[in-house]
Amino acid sequence: MQAWQWLIVVLVVVIVAPLVPRILAKIDAKRQLRGDIPERKAGENMNLNTPHPGDGSTTDGEILAGQARMKSGQNVMSMK
Repeated sequence: MQAWQWLIVVLVVVIVAPLVPRILAKIDAKRQLRGDIPERKAGENMNLNTPHPGDGSTTDGEILAGQARMKSGQNVMSMK
């Protein structure tokens, strides 16, 4: 194959490869909604109620919020 043919093949793979899983997921979701296949559910051992670290509800979130407050205070104090 020539260089331009390889270029076309690479471009097609780069563009199509991310689209295939998304298209398959949409088809799967539609089949679940129609009832063709049973609805998939999360397993019992999956902890889905864990808070996000940046939302301020965990110690990590509190630390990040405190750092942001401290930094903004430094910015205000340094202005003359």
